[in-house]
Amino acid sequence: MKILCVAWAKGSRRIESIASLVSGELWSYVMLPRVKLLAPFRYLIQGFITLMKLFKEKPEVVIVQNPPIFAPLVSLFYTKLFKKRLVIDHHCIWSEKTIKYPLIHDLIKFLERITIRRAEVNTSPNDFWTEKLINFGAKRTLTLYDFVDKEWFKDADLSIREHFPKNCMLILAPCGGHPLERPDVLIEAVKDLENVIVVITGRKKYLRKYMDLVAKLNVKNVYFTDFLPEDKYKGLLLTCDFIANISDEPYTIPHFIAEGLAAGKPIISSNNPAIANVFKKGVIKVNSNNPLEVKEKLELIIPKKEEYIQQAYFEYNELKRKSKEQEKTLLNFISKPIGE
Repeated sequence: MKILCVAWAKGSRRIESIASLVSGELWSYVMLPRVKLLAPFRYLIQGFITLMKLFKEKPEVVIVQNPPIFAPLVSLFYTKLFKKRLVIDHHCIWSEKTIKYPLIHDLIKFLERITIRRAEVNTSPNDFWTEKLINFGAKRTLTLYDFVDKEWFKDADLSIREHFPKNCMLILAPCGGHPLERPDVLIEAVKDLENVIVVITGRKKYLRKYMDLVAKLNVKNVYFTDFLPEDKYKGLLLTCDFIANISDEPYTIPHFIAEGLAAGKPIISSNNPAIANVFKKGVIKVNSNNPLEVKEKLELIIPKKEEYIQQAYFEYNELKRKSKEQEKTLLNFISKPIGE
């Protein structure tokens, strides 16, 4: 059975993992990312090229990432035309999370309802998004947690730790430049902490305002790496002491939390319903995104690092057990003949 996994993105660890799980072909395509004014033109061209890809490859199953909803919409057209199977994997429900302008929001929500209701299965990374999919009218849903096997680290470059001060607690903060990420809170929280450094990964061009904040506050213990090759990023995950997820994003569990737990690292994270639902131990939660609370939480957990490492291992094993059950459910569904 031919399976094509489609993402309109430069890269997506989640869709990469799903493609590997189902032994499918991964096809990622995007042009002019982050140029908002050109979005209608971009989606039109990407839609046409995606249709050409689907017509050429003729997959029996299409697994497509949302957002943007236009990728699932194009895939829906193909699967209905040729009586194939459509699975939509939702990083989020686009209209619920990101779209603020009323008219655009209503249009996106309308398109999401159409595709969600007509897909054979809708997957999401946590139960809160799954519940919203049900409310949108999805006929079959599956929560599929992000999970990272320890084998993923086999080519890690541990030497990257040598680029940062020794004898310091290293807190790793992966950032993609999303406007709801809050590295500014973490920066202010650690500026006066001795023997603690924060390393922020991600493209500097998207993190410029945070670099300016570091300069303005004259903070000496925060470092920006720019985008890292994967082997060096893995090396940082394995050699850091804690991983931070300080963000205003609702119902969101970043993929790097699964990566961090696989590396055996405790996570300090902003609290949201999805985080609270999935993780009971190993993820230390702060209830509000203000520097004082984050600082106080860090001062509490740093001396108990070994205790939290044990909790992170427990959390990883629980995540692995649940994920394997979910993956089995997805594989069983995909293996059924079309129409069942």
